Amino acid sequence: PGNLHAMRVVPDARWLLVNDDGSEADDEGELVLLGMHCATRGYLGDVAASQRLTGGFALPTSERFHTGDVFRRLCKSTKGTTQWLTHVCRRDDLLVHSTGEMTNPLPIEEALHGKCSQYVVRLCVLGRQRTHPFVVLEPRDKMGFAISAARDRVARSIDELNATLPGYSRIPQRGVLWLAPEELPLATSMKGNVIRGQAETRFANRMDTAAFTEEQDTLSGEDSISLTAKPQHLAALAEASQVLAARGHMMFVMMFEVCR
Repeated sequence: PGNLHAMRVVPDARWLLVNDDGSEADDEGELVLLGMHCATRGYLGDVAASQRLTGGFALPTSERFHTGDVFRRLCKSTKGTTQWLTHVCRRDDLLVHSTGEMTNPLPIEEALHGKCSQYVVRLCVLGRQRTHPFVVLEPRDKMGFAISAARDRVARSIDELNATLPGYSRIPQRGVLWLAPEELPLATSMKGNVIRGQAETRFANRMDTAAFTEEQDTLSGEDSISLTAKPQHLAALAEASQVLAARGHMMFVMMFEVCR
């Protein structure tokens, strides 16, 4: 079908694509294998993998294997013709927001890391049962700090990505969470992937705080989506002003001592 990632379904294989509630999906859903020998003996002993489907529709078999993988049907075909599927993501990678919409974090992570790998070791998009995604980033700086150049690059990259995403999948200004030195590193699996579920739990308080601050920004009329809408040099000016004020105070004390 012109897609290098397409997989042809084995003839006579019995399978379904299902929604979260167990009902049969039309174009995209978790792949469920049906019938005898649909999975190895080890998988068949997995209660979670061989769970019964819900939704109230009859199935031709009592044996089924939930693969945990979400697939998309590339083209609808009539019975007896070749069918093609393409892999979307792992089911446990999908972010189901509190609004019911779903975000696939994998392409967002891949695109963002591709733009910011100079400054970011690894990152992870979170946001289960939240109104929008968050992203936690592990800085590449040896001291563990996110330097201003890194923050600027990430801000611009997220603004560019947000322009291509639906509203519920956009990462707002307060949704960017840089790891502090004492929080390093992000926990990863043996394959080197960030463990999303663990990160959701670990940074739940930070996401709660960011969501509250974002709500306050909204009430005050500030832009909470665009990360570059406000001049990035304002923070640097404020920091410079604090340094000058401290030096001025020190000079005043020294002059006062000399006069005495």
